[in-house]
Amino acid sequence: MPVSMPDYETDDIRPDPELQSAPCTNYLLDAGKLISYSKFVLDAAEGIDLHIAGVAQPSTDEPVDPEYAATVLTKGGGFIKAYFQFEELQTAMILCRSVDNFLIYLAEILALVFRTNPETLKSGETVRLDFLLQFQSFSELVNAIVDKRVNDLSYSGMEDLSTYLSERLGFDLFPARENLKRARYLIEVRNLIVHSRGIINTRFLRKLKDLEGDFGNLGSQVPIGHRLALVGLLFLRECVCDIDERAAQKFHLPRRQTVKTG
Repeated sequence: MPVSMPDYETDDIRPDPELQSAPCTNYLLDAGKLISYSKFVLDAAEGIDLHIAGVAQPSTDEPVDPEYAATVLTKGGGFIKAYFQFEELQTAMILCRSVDNFLIYLAEILALVFRTNPETLKSGETVRLDFLLQFQSFSELVNAIVDKRVNDLSYSGMEDLSTYLSERLGFDLFPARENLKRARYLIEVRNLIVHSRGIINTRFLRKLKDLEGDFGNLGSQVPIGHRLALVGLLFLRECVCDIDERAAQKFHLPRRQTVKTG
């Protein structure tokens, strides 16, 4: 993996925060579904093959016996083989959905910060009079400015967004620089999948040129595996929980009790 990622496993998932902002709750519900789905598909394929092969599943505390594994693969229904045959397609979908969910969370939490703290919208930007006269109340005007500010920030890169929040609002999106690099990598892989079928292009390499690592060759398929998709999902989930807690405390955001996910 070109960018080092934390060594997460599904068993390492920390419980949902006791208090969550509405954007965080929305994010965790979607992330929980993705985690459950990724486990369900592989478990279902393995379970069918085990049933067809007529062998018992070994204890999870013991290493898998090679003879057992060979029996399942040769006498099973081929569902595990099929899973790995389509692994790239499935993991690409999971990774894209994970990143989209993360970006939506950032847009929603930014909107909540601005609406809860209108003073954070202050800037030297000039606003046209005809724009102001469209609105019947100050709250309508604030909502319109919030929507425009969030939309503009959503189209800026993760590096620029992080800089904006640090310099303008005194909030570090990623206190650890390494986590910013990881998020940038996942986002650029997602963009490559969506806009270029995962084929590495000059834009992808240029976007990541300041990061250390071998990101692949121009014209080749970006490497996407089950581990990148799952670890990427768990990493972004950790980031959201951390961002939400710190943002809620700094900007006095409204929060509510945990909603069970998964």
